[in-house]
Amino acid sequence: MDTAIVQAKKTQLWLWFLPLATLFVIIGLVVESWQQQGTVIQIQFSHGYGLKAGDELRYRGISVGKVEKVVLFDQTLEQIQVTVRLHTQAESLASQGSLFWIVRPKLSLDSVKGLDTLLGNKYLAVIPGQGEPKTLFIGLEQPPLLEVMEQGGLTIILQAKRLGGLQSGSQIYYRQIPIGTVLSVALASDASAIEAKAYISPQYSYLIREHNQFWQVSGFQLEAGLTGFSLELDSLQGLIQGGIEMAIPPQAGQAISEQHRFFIHPQAKKEWLEWQPNLISPQQLQLPKNLPQPQAVNLSWRYRNYAFLKKSRQRQGWVLADEKGFIGLADLLTIPDDAIEDSVNLEINQQMIPLSQHFKQQQIIAIPAQASFPSKFKSRITTTPEDTLILADPNKPLKAVSATRYTPKEQVWWLDPTLKFSNAWHGASVLSRQDGAVLGFLSLSQEPAMVILFTEAKIEQ
Repeated sequence: MDTAIVQAKKTQLWLWFLPLATLFVIIGLVVESWQQQGTVIQIQFSHGYGLKAGDELRYRGISVGKVEKVVLFDQTLEQIQVTVRLHTQAESLASQGSLFWIVRPKLSLDSVKGLDTLLGNKYLAVIPGQGEPKTLFIGLEQPPLLEVMEQGGLTIILQAKRLGGLQSGSQIYYRQIPIGTVLSVALASDASAIEAKAYISPQYSYLIREHNQFWQVSGFQLEAGLTGFSLELDSLQGLIQGGIEMAIPPQAGQAISEQHRFFIHPQAKKEWLEWQPNLISPQQLQLPKNLPQPQAVNLSWRYRNYAFLKKSRQRQGWVLADEKGFIGLADLLTIPDDAIEDSVNLEINQQMIPLSQHFKQQQIIAIPAQASFPSKFKSRITTTPEDTLILADPNKPLKAVSATRYTPKEQVWWLDPTLKFSNAWHGASVLSRQDGAVLGFLSLSQEPAMVILFTEAKIEQ
């Protein structure tokens, strides 16, 4: 009799793997979708201005979230609550100090804002805060005066006896160019004065110095004379909103720190309007590479006065050196006309240099040196004034002088008399800010000071 053998059917394990893999994929997609949802925040407003679900939250013109719901907040029907889901990369906006507002069309005297919401959808805008995490905010009914207070800007306090035309939004001007904005105006803590908090834009913050003067401007000026009345209008915005003008003295003092206080005068003094400071923006002041190295010069000699008595004189300044010798102003490198024979001593960089030639008509000359100098510099011939850097002592800062401060005449540039240089700058190298080339040397032998320009590519020794 045959015996039946029963074998257990093998389970095909791969049939179980497919549903398990599908389950894991679904779980991964759910987790990824949940992670991409972003933080949900609530913002309360007194008016919705047509905002609806699906509208965007934007920062610097880029979408960083979406409105999910707009509902009445409480039974009083006086508030609405807007629910916004932030994009995951923008979750830092859910922080203490963040400011939210509804963008809508606004027409002002100096700008048009929110014009895209006139025909398109409304949207929310935000300025990020820097505080602790937060999900409930009170929205602004009006956009802030400055939507972005950029890094490098400066906040100052302006103090006045009377309010006058001062108000939030008033512009601060320098030479009629807006450089800042008044953020808020309030009474001082003891009600003794008016205090205005103002913001200076980053590109103009270097202009704010300790000796600056401020005064209120009304946008117009009415003067009466023998021939009648004259009316001068500065700007329509200044006429309506008022403003503050600033002047910088030639000796402006040090740059100030945050919250520095200035007094606002009712009007400007006449001399303030004539001030011409010499301040260069750090962004514009880029030092050339491989600056030349001026060498200190001391020229001394003896002469006879009217009583035929021997007296001593000396002249100090700066020259440049290269592999061939020294080049500079002639009055630093030649024997003076009134010098007694064999009484002249020329010391350059603590080395005694013999002199054999007397003063000539050339204003820039070169003399040979006993030892060669490895330093080189490039020079260039020009007659048209340009922005310059003036270099004397290599261990001290350069001075920047703009082209507007020069008056060209023949082969020299006369320097604005309001710019003062001590005698220690005589013979300083004048460099082009454009390419770093040496254009000439600063001469202080007479007033006003002048720049003696190169007149030929090569100075014969």
